[in-house]
Amino acid sequence: MFNDEQNLHNYAKMSLPDRVVDVVDPILRREVEQASADASCKKNYIGAHKILQCLTTIIKVGLACSAELPKERMDISTVVAELQGIRDILLGTRRHGIGQHEIMIPLPEGV
Repeated sequence: MFNDEQNLHNYAKMSLPDRVVDVVDPILRREVEQASADASCKKNYIGAHKILQCLTTIIKVGLACSAELPKERMDISTVVAELQGIRDILLGTRRHGIGQHEIMIPLPEGV
């Protein structure tokens, strides 16, 4: 699937922020599309935009965790906080911001 310098890490990085759905599983892609279509029918509607924000954050966390040099990788406590924030948003128990950084996760140099 990848050639030369292309790999999953670089592919995911290049997808941010506008092509996140190109990286995610097709089942998740369908759920985002369905969320857009079902907006008026759901009481606890999260919204396709919020789902895309969460997916973007998940990919950013993955990129930060897979930096080539270990010292450049995200601290595990920050990873846990980000993922718990995403979970809370998707479950409808939290509505403002994602994790500690509201999707502003800095990527290590060269990532």
